[in-house]
Amino acid sequence: MSVNRLRVLALVHRHLVPPATIEEGTDITGAPWRTEYDVVSTLTAVGHEVQVLGVHDDLGEIRRVATEWKPHIAFNLLEAFDDIVIFDQNVVSHLELLNCPTPAAIHAASCSRATSRCRRSCSPIIGSRCRSSRSSHRRPIRRPKRCRFR
Repeated sequence: MSVNRLRVLALVHRHLVPPATIEEGTDITGAPWRTEYDVVSTLTAVGHEVQVLGVHDDLGEIRRVATEWKPHIAFNLLEAFDDIVIFDQNVVSHLELLNCPTPAAIHAASCSRATSRCRRSCSPIIGSRCRSSRSSHRRPIRRPKRCRFR
């Protein structure tokens, strides 16, 4: 199966940047960066060019990488920005302003409006879990035309 080689930007928390390589036989099940490593290593194994960017509180770095490297897609693995959980939607908004698409399959906040709606529909009993992020909304969520994920 032939895969188009994409430039992929992986946004992760600065303290969760995974190592480039791991010695074979190393147990990473307890590593805090395990999810980030799995995403990056899988994308690399499929044949994509991946650049990992550790983010804490600087949108300028995201803008610099997006304008200089011009990724085809960005995987937003952030759960907070500047240690404030509700600011993660602002990172997605920033990516939208830079015309850098994000896949819906990786992050529930593929669209900043969806994140806001999802937060408003959450009850305190459920906590951070939201009701269906698609079926309960009246307006469809805009997806990028260039990328199709199934």
